Amino acid sequence: MTATSASAQIGRAELRGTVTDESGGALPGVTVVITHQAAGTFRELVTGAGGNYFAAQLIPGVFTITAQLPGFRGFEQTDFALGVGMTLDLDITLGVGGIEETITVSGAAPIVDLTSAEVGGTVTTGELIDLPTGNRSYFAAVSLLPGIQFQPSSSLGNDSIIANGQTQAGNSVGFDGAANNDDSSGTGAGGQVRVPIESVAEFQVLTNQFDAEFGRVRGAIVNSITKQGTNQFTGVLFNYFTSETMTAEDYFVKNSATLEKPATSKKEFGGVIGGPIIQDKVHFFFSVERQLVAPSRSREYASRPDLNFTLSENWKALNTLMRLDQQINASNSWAFRWLREDAPQFNLIGGGSRNTQNFIQDETDNDQIWVGTYTSVIGSNKVNTVRISATSESFWRGNPCWREQNSVGTGAQKLCPPQWTQRTFNENTRAGASGRDDENSQWNNTFSWFVPDKKGDHDITFGMTYPRTRLTPTIESDLGGRFNFDGDLRFDPNNPSTYPERLRVRVGNPLGQTFDFNLATYEVFAQDKWSMTDRLTASLGVRYDLEVFRSGVTDNPMFPSGGDPIDTNNFSPRLSLAYDLTGDGRSVLRMGYGGFYDKTTIDATDNVLQYEKYADSFVYAWPLNSNDPGPGNGVLPTDSMLLNYGTKDKCPAQLAGVPCPEVDHAAIALLFPAGTVQKNLGDVYFDSPNRRQPWMHQLTFGYERELGQLMSFSADFIRSMGRDMLGRIDYNIPTRTGTGRNDPLQFGGTFGDTFGKLGGDPDFVNFQNNVIVMESLGTTNYDALNIQMEKRYSDRWGARLAYALGYSRGNTFNLHQSIVTQVGNDLNLDEFHQPALTDRRHILTLSGRTELPGGITASGVLRYMTGQPMTVHDSNFDLNRNGKSPDP
Repeated sequence: MTATSASAQIGRAELRGTVTDESGGALPGVTVVITHQAAGTFRELVTGAGGNYFAAQLIPGVFTITAQLPGFRGFEQTDFALGVGMTLDLDITLGVGGIEETITVSGAAPIVDLTSAEVGGTVTTGELIDLPTGNRSYFAAVSLLPGIQFQPSSSLGNDSIIANGQTQAGNSVGFDGAANNDDSSGTGAGGQVRVPIESVAEFQVLTNQFDAEFGRVRGAIVNSITKQGTNQFTGVLFNYFTSETMTAEDYFVKNSATLEKPATSKKEFGGVIGGPIIQDKVHFFFSVERQLVAPSRSREYASRPDLNFTLSENWKALNTLMRLDQQINASNSWAFRWLREDAPQFNLIGGGSRNTQNFIQDETDNDQIWVGTYTSVIGSNKVNTVRISATSESFWRGNPCWREQNSVGTGAQKLCPPQWTQRTFNENTRAGASGRDDENSQWNNTFSWFVPDKKGDHDITFGMTYPRTRLTPTIESDLGGRFNFDGDLRFDPNNPSTYPERLRVRVGNPLGQTFDFNLATYEVFAQDKWSMTDRLTASLGVRYDLEVFRSGVTDNPMFPSGGDPIDTNNFSPRLSLAYDLTGDGRSVLRMGYGGFYDKTTIDATDNVLQYEKYADSFVYAWPLNSNDPGPGNGVLPTDSMLLNYGTKDKCPAQLAGVPCPEVDHAAIALLFPAGTVQKNLGDVYFDSPNRRQPWMHQLTFGYERELGQLMSFSADFIRSMGRDMLGRIDYNIPTRTGTGRNDPLQFGGTFGDTFGKLGGDPDFVNFQNNVIVMESLGTTNYDALNIQMEKRYSDRWGARLAYALGYSRGNTFNLHQSIVTQVGNDLNLDEFHQPALTDRRHILTLSGRTELPGGITASGVLRYMTGQPMTVHDSNFDLNRNGKSPDP
């Protein structure tokens, strides 16, 4: 028996090989049975004319394989593991003898992958359970691999990672092979539905050079494979807690004479259970987890010590998972998973240092995903899997005043007091009040076909995916208004410097704004893993992605007949070579090239729906395009909308009986009557026919070597080049009359004249606000050296060392980038070229675990990262006079 490993499709495993006699002659007609040892499910095959067998899309686990042919001794190998995404090449030799004679062998899977150029790794169940992970988040475990940064969150379940020097939103999260991404923000806050650690069998992580099956991602692919029921009933109960006595005073409380330590606690408890419904055929698995968390928050304000406070937030989450698996017969099986989490949160102040105690908000978030698969074995060398999945989210967030109205979507935010945005903090209340309903469905079909002895062996995979997204946001933000102040003092009617210098209000429709984001995507791929010789494997693939975004916008002057940009040229080649360098199966030299297109999220494009040229709801400002100079100069404002004050409205930030600035909603309603579509006098956003799908091309070159039976060393050089990154150009770029922040802006330098887009539109003659257009104009580059040394867990210990030396830079980094260096018709992108905010030159992670006498496990993780780049700027000045901050 000989074995090598390769990479298979995401969420599944693959086993293949050749059966020969002792002279090396191929043996057709051999019955090969592959059995999942825990579940008892099996795959039965018969070798073809060349003695080949092929079993694709197997559920990962520990297997036994047998081979029998009359006139030959039987063969059995037990206890070999197939991990997620793994292909094992296992060749079998049968000796002449009676079939009742069986040779039994056992052995671990090879540690070095000899046939793949993919860069990544696997996080096993043992590492998930035994190693300490921040927030008990699987993203903390994923960051044990080289080049991955763990990004813990100050809110519930929103941890994420950074990979390839890209942003947090640039990854793709999978759940048993199905997409589990947030359609609004990508993976900026992790996956759509949080997967509890106790329900995960293992994680597959692909950071670079993945096959054509995977696309619409610039960062890493993280796929969680859930546990399945077995022929034995097994379960776990768990309870983690952090009590009040286990937390210390933070810096602000410890150094304050007045602040008290807030109550702090964390409780996480639940259990999992799995077992048979029908032995060897039908199994179930169920998981439940409850989280009750009360994190403490402390804030101090140097200019207003009377606002210092401490509080405890209130997080609650209930997470459930159900999984069913059935093997109908030797050729057909199906599985179903349903993951759901309900996570209301109250008294949230967030991580921002500007937010005072009056700025708290509440949040409700209900997420779920279900996945159904049906796998069919066709003959001895073909397998087909159909996967149908759906994700949904219902999410609402706003201040308690809005939520207490119990009337989301009815304009209740208008009944709440206005926000005060003061010089160094936010006061009075939070103007934000919004939510969304998100529905995404996917249909996928993947076909695997093993073709042997055609100038080598060919492992061919092709398939298609059809995702549809409908996202419906409701926005009531700013219905109650938002005042800006030059200083931090409380409002005093007798002190002109305490008057507001600007007011923003959502006008028009009294219910706020609702719109639909509709996106249909067509994905097709084909991949051939060609074993050219015993030592050389070439992987050749191509992928095509077509996104069809229908905004429904009809007044975009760059689309005279209506429409939206559709990029039809998104072909992604994938080419790689892997070579067994020494011929002994212990070292591999790998290299590859690939093109990778990103996906469109609503956060990148929703402004073209929120801020149309004509709308029934938009945000207007008084004064329109600059702050009123009065309060900053110690005199009353000149704009009448800033002179209204009284005591009739609620005013949490003011002393009892003292007047507050008030929004004259009656006067505003006369200017912008409800129920009419009007010209948007605020900022306007347009999509552009020049917008293309962001993409990158990537080169990798690496080496991996087995050091003993259970240890390996690898080093990979990676170069990624991002192109067509999305940037926002101001087609109506203003010029400030001076360099002070309150100096007026003068519009009229229309950038559109250069492109001939807006110059002929009469609606934009003398338009007195920004006209922002989405364009594909940015570039990024990332170079890295990833090094890893891993000792598989055996003899009661295992360890991993991961190190990355990287450099990420460019001029656009986020889902969209405002071009703050633009002056007139010159974008000055060279001035904006800089290290990315995600750039960390050195990332070192050490992890290990060992079993001590008495069954005690000791483990630890040590992580070192260099600091992120930072820029200090003074917002009091606008030196290039373009009305945008910060200046280069």
